[in-house]
Amino acid sequence: MMKLCSNCSEHKEIEMFARDSSKRDGHRAMCKKCWNVKKIVHNKAYKEKYKKKNGGRIEQVARAERLGVSVEVLIVGKAMANVLIEEQRRQRLVKHRNMSMLRQISFENSCMVKEKQCFMCSETKSITEFHKRSKNRDGHEGRCKACEKGKSSIYQKSEKYKQYRMSEEYKKKEREQSKKYNSDPKNKDTIRLNSRVQNYKRRERIKQDGGHITAKELRDLKSMSSGRCYWCDKKIKKDDLHYDHYTPLSKGGRNIIDNIVIACSYCNLSKKNKMPEEFAFSHGRLL
Repeated sequence: MMKLCSNCSEHKEIEMFARDSSKRDGHRAMCKKCWNVKKIVHNKAYKEKYKKKNGGRIEQVARAERLGVSVEVLIVGKAMANVLIEEQRRQRLVKHRNMSMLRQISFENSCMVKEKQCFMCSETKSITEFHKRSKNRDGHEGRCKACEKGKSSIYQKSEKYKQYRMSEEYKKKEREQSKKYNSDPKNKDTIRLNSRVQNYKRRERIKQDGGHITAKELRDLKSMSSGRCYWCDKKIKKDDLHYDHYTPLSKGGRNIIDNIVIACSYCNLSKKNKMPEEFAFSHGRLL
């Protein structure tokens, strides 16, 4: 079936015309091709007419969004722009300050609470029995100090924690934290003073113990050990040799040759003041 297009005056198949139920034959008078061309021309003319009528408001809105201000700021001109921008900034600051004041009042009101109930032991205790925590509404932890300590001590005694202490992940994390703390310039004075205090304590323990070790005894001990570490049994380099107290002085060990062993720097420094069994277990050498 053929039909005549009212625009291009050409006879075309009925499928080339869009459906329109309001027409007698159920199709538009204009073919699809002519309709699309007319639609594009109409839309372009409408946009130009809209821009002309609104005085370029579309560009103003887009520019205002880029600058982060309202359209009114651009309309009033450059003279008043700075004034309006400053006013908007001042209003934002006032709003922020009011919110900060409300938070501060809420925190002060929460600090007025003198008692609190621990959710673990269900006992009502003084607020001083809870650790501070600014994220909570009342500014304190939900567990009391006793429950917090008990929970941590139970976990530290568990087999899971002991296995975690032996893992490479824990050792790597501990080394990174220690390196980060020691490299921070803010901690230099603290590290130096702590080291001095530890040296004073160590000298005092040796003085009270009354023990004495000679250079000959140390040379004999080195020759007997064949230059191998007591803990890891590795060959020790000349500049890596340490003399370690088998039982730490802080745990009741004496400063005598019977309590001294040859150790590498890694084992001696990682042992710190641990007992022999504890150190051997933490390094997987005691089952």
